[in-house]
Amino acid sequence: MGAYFLVNRLILYASGEGTLVEAYLYALGLFLCALFSSIFVNQLIAESTRVGVQVRAALMVLIYRKSLRLSSVGGTGDIVNLVANDCNR
Repeated sequence: MGAYFLVNRLILYASGEGTLVEAYLYALGLFLCALFSSIFVNQLIAESTRVGVQVRAALMVLIYRKSLRLSSVGGTGDIVNLVANDCNR
């Protein structure tokens, strides 16, 4: 939203409204919006990846515990491989 507002103000300056100082301030504001936006998106991706890894680890622990209970039915390795593949998907 901030970037949209600032770009509109810069367009108005280009059409002849406003002063040069205002245009520089709008350009600085647009730069800061882009800078903070990239930082925030990077943090969002990092946190999403961290939570995803934790969820995957929790699922793998649950799968391993379930495979230990079912080890009498078949081999533990086969059960872990089959369910782990589903967990990765």
